[in-house]
Amino acid sequence: MNKDQRITVIGGGFSGLLIACMLGEEVTVLEEHKKIGYPEHCAGLISIKTARLLSIPRNLVEETYDEMWIHSRDGVLIWKGKPLAVRVDRLGLEEWLFHKCINKGVNIQLNTRVQSVTTDGKISLKDRLLEGELVILAEGSRRYFSRKLGFIRGSDDYLGLQVELKAKVNIRNIEVYLTPLSSDLFSWLIPFKDEKRVIIGLASKYTRNLFDRLRLFQKILERSGKIVNSTIVKYFGGTIICGPVGRLVVGRVIGLGDAVQMTKPVSGGGLYPITMASRILAPKLRRFLNGEIEWDIAVNEYLSEVEPLIRRLHLTYTLSRIIRRRNYQLIRSFMKGAWRLGMSNKILSEIDYDEHLASLTKIFIKPRKIGEMFASYFLGLL
Repeated sequence: MNKDQRITVIGGGFSGLLIACMLGEEVTVLEEHKKIGYPEHCAGLISIKTARLLSIPRNLVEETYDEMWIHSRDGVLIWKGKPLAVRVDRLGLEEWLFHKCINKGVNIQLNTRVQSVTTDGKISLKDRLLEGELVILAEGSRRYFSRKLGFIRGSDDYLGLQVELKAKVNIRNIEVYLTPLSSDLFSWLIPFKDEKRVIIGLASKYTRNLFDRLRLFQKILERSGKIVNSTIVKYFGGTIICGPVGRLVVGRVIGLGDAVQMTKPVSGGGLYPITMASRILAPKLRRFLNGEIEWDIAVNEYLSEVEPLIRRLHLTYTLSRIIRRRNYQLIRSFMKGAWRLGMSNKILSEIDYDEHLASLTKIFIKPRKIGEMFASYFLGLL
């Protein structure tokens, strides 16, 4: 048995690298793949707030978007921001975090597959057994150890398939479609700044004919004139985790990111909640490593401070489940009514890209905004 660094992180994706970077040289990261950032699965959309929280270098911010158009057969809602979202180089982001970790003395072991982990912090590899003081479980979307150790019981997963296309692109805003092609979630179009490339994708629980549906979506966009003369550059994608958030601590193991389904339930995006949770967790673990507080105190302080974030994610998950089960009827009624009232670009104007529920709470203390939303909804029912 080897006595390694005091903290072992399982998983060298975004969440594992971020927390390791925050903690520094007393951390070992175990990553099963030979290269950081692979397999590629994320489109890279985040809010400007998340980009600033991470202090992402400007060269990694590839595009900026001020609008998202949400389409259904009942109309369009236009979600505006200044900016609303940015698209980052996801491979570059993880490589940047990787080099920050190296510079801070983090021991990163690539091509290293974990065979087992116990709740008291013992990790079995192919050729050795590791033991430290605690483990941060930051595995990817397979969540093998998360399930085995009891971090999660159930999950709300979708399969997302995306393709990058070379094409003449005739729009500048993000577009989202609530259509039968992906009736249980949505489809999307994300244009590049040079107007010669675009990412399109769709997500669904039902994986049958997913490639065929994506190709049909491509043809629909071509017929509409939004993209012209498109050719495939690459396919990518993977599991989109929409919750619910599981247990955060089991014994001497702390779950973070996809491992505990720490994502925004509406879109499955994880960078914002992972960033917020890591910013709370890292100072507690540093104090523990420095001998300032005991393990139990560090854990209790973390759980107490992160609880409002987790509660919002749980509530958003419940609301999003209700909306999806009714086939987005609530959203489509809003669209229809807002379209008739000429308020398609106002209804979502105060919704934060990351904190959907908190934004709605603030809206519902404004009488005028309440009136607009109810008027749109009830007019949409007619």
